[in-house]
Amino acid sequence: MSGNVQRLDQIPKSLIRRVATGIPMFDVSYGITRGYKGEEFIDEYGIPLKKMSLWSGESGVGKTRLAIAICAKLTRTPYSSPRRILYVQNESSPSDFHQWAAPFNMDTKQCYLTESNDPEEHYRIMLDVLPHVMVVDSLNMLEDECSPKALRKALMIWQKASNHIGTHIILIGHQNERGLVKGNNIIKYLVDVICMLRKAESNMPKSITLKKIYEDSVVGRGIFYIEFVKNRTHRTGNCVIFQHTDSGIEYKGISSPGELSADASKLKGLAEQMDRLQSTLKLRRGKRSVIITPNITIPQAVAPNPVINVQVGNSGLQCRGCGRQNVGNAKYCSVCGKKLK
Repeated sequence: MSGNVQRLDQIPKSLIRRVATGIPMFDVSYGITRGYKGEEFIDEYGIPLKKMSLWSGESGVGKTRLAIAICAKLTRTPYSSPRRILYVQNESSPSDFHQWAAPFNMDTKQCYLTESNDPEEHYRIMLDVLPHVMVVDSLNMLEDECSPKALRKALMIWQKASNHIGTHIILIGHQNERGLVKGNNIIKYLVDVICMLRKAESNMPKSITLKKIYEDSVVGRGIFYIEFVKNRTHRTGNCVIFQHTDSGIEYKGISSPGELSADASKLKGLAEQMDRLQSTLKLRRGKRSVIITPNITIPQAVAPNPVINVQVGNSGLQCRGCGRQNVGNAKYCSVCGKKLK
């Protein structure tokens, strides 16, 4: 065939190589690679090399601390030789960053730090360091007046460097009030993995696992989770749960996509019941037609037995005491016996 058309069976398959952090459920959520490369059987799970991730979340959720914790794990993982890290940041001094990294027991000989905000300079540094993972913390370090065209150029440079050197690049972005990060419409199409970091709150139980961990902790102190909302190399929906501690970050558990909390199950059941009852029922008794219109209100706190108010076509006065809608010309309430006014 002419042109750039190729038959699929003539195209060699490429296996995605990965680096493990030592947090099994975090690594599995990033993805698994199994297959043969020549005569060698590859069985790896973890962060995919030659790919890019976007970690986004509101200010203070723990994006930088989690990134430092993951980098520290990579520099001393027991599953393989230490991995080299290139950390790009200019939100604090190098000495302050070193102090932040101290509780995580990082092998500092394997971590390189730069304050440059020039993607082309990052490429040159990567050629010298040959890192397995590079963290850009954060995208806001680019000039505020950076145009979409310039941002796309920066992403393309990072992507080229990632493919050339075999590095995984983690881009950290701060969400604004609308839940968007800098260059959201451009970045989401160019990265391979998108993770959302969220604080665990008492009024938003994500799953049975997350709710139990939140309740078992001291008033949910420091509980947050990272949710994989896009992943080109693996399934999405996993929520890996962590907790901030004085000595760093502690892994707490994982919530799978199909897991519902008990409250969510009750709400779903009530919603289905409401859908069934909302249809108007007509009961014909001889020549008289009685119309029953159920009205179910789902409160914020799930009630086990929702109250159903029934209105009859020939309705009378409503009792001010118990709220009963009486029928016809009744002068006294049929429930509480109070006189109707």
